[in-house]
Order: sequence, then C-alpha cells, then structure tokens
Amino acid sequence: MKPNRFIADSDIGLKLNTFTKGWDLSLNYFYYFDDLPVFYSELDVSETNNPFLEINPKFQRQHLIGGTFNKVFGSSTVRGEVAYIIDQNFSSTNSTANLGIETSNVFKSAIGMDYIKGENIISAQLFTDIITDDISPYNRDKFETNTSLKISREMMNDNLSAEVL
Repeated sequence: MKPNRFIADSDIGLKLNTFTKGWDLSLNYFYYFDDLPVFYSELDVSETNNPFLEINPKFQRQHLIGGTFNKVFGSSTVRGEVAYIIDQNFSSTNSTANLGIETSNVFKSAIGMDYIKGENIISAQLFTDIITDDISPYNRDKFETNTSLKISREMMNDNLSAEVL
C-alpha cells in the first residue's frame, strides 16, 4: 500500500533550534513514511491446493528522534547529526519471522568536517547505521559504516568548478 491521502498521509516534523557558545544545535522529531516499502510475504494455498507466495509491499510510518550540531573553528566546520528510529520494519531472512518481517530500533549518525581555504573546499564525512535488536535483516548488515571525501575548487569567479567525490 502506497500512501495516497494528501493530508492523512503527510509527513510532519518538529524542530527546536538554538545557538549557544558558537554551537548551532537542534532537537528534531519526524513522523513520516519510510521511502522504501517493506515486503510482507505470506505462503498460502489456492482453491486448487497449489501453494503460492503472496508478497505485499507496504510503506510504513516511522518515528524519528534526533539532533544536529555544528560549529565553526577558523577555516573548519565540524558538523553532525544523530537519529533514533523507533520500530523500523525490515524484510527478514529468518524463516520464523511473522510475514517475513522483523522490527528493530535503528541508530544513525553522521559526523563531518569541512575545511575551506580560499576557493578550495575539503569535506569528509563518516556515516553509521546500527540495527539495535538481534534480527536477521535481508540485504543489509546490522552495522554499516560509510565514508565520503569531497575535494572541490571554484575557478573563474565561480563560473567553473572542479570536484572529486
């Protein structure tokens, strides 16, 4: 089932923001539909006694609580965000999972640093994603880490830019 009711299926979020001692801080809450459906699967028997597998993709509502931070130190900026998702559903490889789905809370974080000198920018980021419960999610690890590094330069009065990601 894909969300299709304009008001009833809308996402909503709240954000409290402050700036203290050079730190830009926020506390966030978001109630939303996950961008990717969860595939509920059920083994059934037809009227002619033939087994079949029924798969129903459903977009699930999620509750996210989190926050962001950033601070400038001279030519550098440190920034990050943390998020805690409550009861996210995952397609599972566990044969005893109800309708092929298991549920876990998920902790996500990102921390980054940007360095700017003239027209040059170096930006590095570290992302983590941790499934907190002992489940067997399909097509992903319980702990995932990703990094990114971006080096860019503006040239010709910002009419041309070169970037490596």
